[in-house]
Amino acid sequence: MTIISFSGIDGAGKSTQIAECAAWLSHSGLRTAVITFWDDIAVGSKPRELLSRKIFKGDSGVGTPEQPLNRRDKNVTSWPVTLLRFLLYFVDAISLRIKVDAFRRRDLDCLILDRSIYDELANLPQTSRYTRIFTGIVSRLRQSRMPLS
Repeated sequence: MTIISFSGIDGAGKSTQIAECAAWLSHSGLRTAVITFWDDIAVGSKPRELLSRKIFKGDSGVGTPEQPLNRRDKNVTSWPVTLLRFLLYFVDAISLRIKVDAFRRRDLDCLILDRSIYDELANLPQTSRYTRIFTGIVSRLRQSRMPLS
């Protein structure tokens, strides 16, 4: 099974391109499925969005190029927020692995990911030694049997 992952900022047009790609692949006779990070992979996505919106006063939902969101939470690097992200992203990485393994058993030709765990890892403070260690751990999860992106 081929895995295609789309990444990008909110409102960049990923969903539009994914729909076009999935339609083209299906029209070409390939068995294709799409999973989205926030709907299908992220653990507790609704409470996470609500909490983020309440604490950081950012916009909710999905932006568009014409109306981008002001998320305000992406650049917060305080140690409590970073520690919480480590926990959530680790659980999300395991969830992604489980979901992709399930799709492998469905004998698909192509699986399209609307974001992956790596989009979230980019929210971590990249200069931190702890972030580099954590990213290495998540990467090793990916390397054992199944790609995460």
